[in-house]
Amino acid sequence: MEATAKRLHKLMPELNAIPVAKSPEDHASETVEIVIGIPTCNNAGTVSHAVQTAQAGLRKYYPSRCSVVVHCDGGSQDGTVEAAREAAGEGSQLIQVNYSLPPLSSPAHGFSGPGNAYRSIFQIAQKMKAKACIVLESTSPSIRPEWVDLLIRPVLEQDFDLVAPYYARHKYAATVTNGIVYPMVRALYGKSIRYPLGGDCAFSGRLTDHYLKQPVWNTELAWSGIELWVTTQAICGGFRVCQAFLGAKLPHPTEPSRDVSAILAEVLGSLFTQMETTVGFWQRARASQPVPIVGPLSDMPSEPVAVNVKRMIDAYRLGHQTLQDIWGLVLPPASLLELKKLANRSEEQFRFAGELWARILYDFALGYRTRVIGRDHLLRALTPLYLGWVASYILETENVAPAEAESWLEKLCLAYEKQKPYLISRWRWPDRFNP
Repeated sequence: MEATAKRLHKLMPELNAIPVAKSPEDHASETVEIVIGIPTCNNAGTVSHAVQTAQAGLRKYYPSRCSVVVHCDGGSQDGTVEAAREAAGEGSQLIQVNYSLPPLSSPAHGFSGPGNAYRSIFQIAQKMKAKACIVLESTSPSIRPEWVDLLIRPVLEQDFDLVAPYYARHKYAATVTNGIVYPMVRALYGKSIRYPLGGDCAFSGRLTDHYLKQPVWNTELAWSGIELWVTTQAICGGFRVCQAFLGAKLPHPTEPSRDVSAILAEVLGSLFTQMETTVGFWQRARASQPVPIVGPLSDMPSEPVAVNVKRMIDAYRLGHQTLQDIWGLVLPPASLLELKKLANRSEEQFRFAGELWARILYDFALGYRTRVIGRDHLLRALTPLYLGWVASYILETENVAPAEAESWLEKLCLAYEKQKPYLISRWRWPDRFNP
């Protein structure tokens, strides 16, 4: 009953961690095989479910393997730490670390966002010589014990390094992923990973070691965008990647909705920044390759969802009237002409061509790189264009089954891939198509 406990307590000062369990269960091993990390920041209402589900998954599927659950908190003020401790219960193998503190011997300055939660979890896994590490979102009510097995097993038994999530989601959920992140990451990096922003992932020990060597932890990516970074780094590093079908993922019913412009600025800021740092890789990558999916697939949700297409189209038309000066800084005349035609179409004829949409995203990526205006201002100016694309997507898929909507998105992905030479040309010679 002492070996694992001694190892945990020995690491506590080094990791700025607090041992929650007074008498951790011993697994007769000094090496922890599985680490499950749960990052939080003011998530008192959801952390209990995440902690208890992680523990249940370990008990059910890996009872004989030495494992720990790491609750990594960012200075919550709403009782999150206490809620996690209570949920874990006496005798649990739970440790807590505050990622707002500088972990290990890193400088005290720098960012303390979600990326530092990942770093703390990876460092704990490294110190404990874990064979596999999971990071689970603390805000999702969809987490189930079997997710632990679905994510871990490909690492332990099939030698995969990154297990990305594959969710069953409504065709109108995650439209930023559907319309931008998924097709763009696929076209850039050559891997068809359906949810490259997924917060529920598993990592091998060699991949977490690789992450910890990268000079990212005191950059803006450590504040936002770390979920996408772990995916692109695994691809660029040549690690073995697969996807685990986890089933339905639903948003938490009490989670506040966020401003669309803020979401786009955060997600695209991360994506475009990584394009700059990985340019040598993505310019060489050619046609995308499928990424294996483990676990049985199930049907996507198909229940009706209320959407206001007219409001989206009106927002696009208003943006077309008020943002011409900004759009004209990044978009060539041919694209501006197509957008003008689109603004004059009726709702019945409102269709955003996939190749035009792909070129617009590529042009905004170039504008971000060349800093034609303030980056945040530039990214937020994409909002009406994005709403126009979403409106078109809904109009084209409103009467089709979820599987057909996926086929529609497949065509969009191919449009991104077809337009990739356009991106490469503009990236290498930014003034060649200067509008």
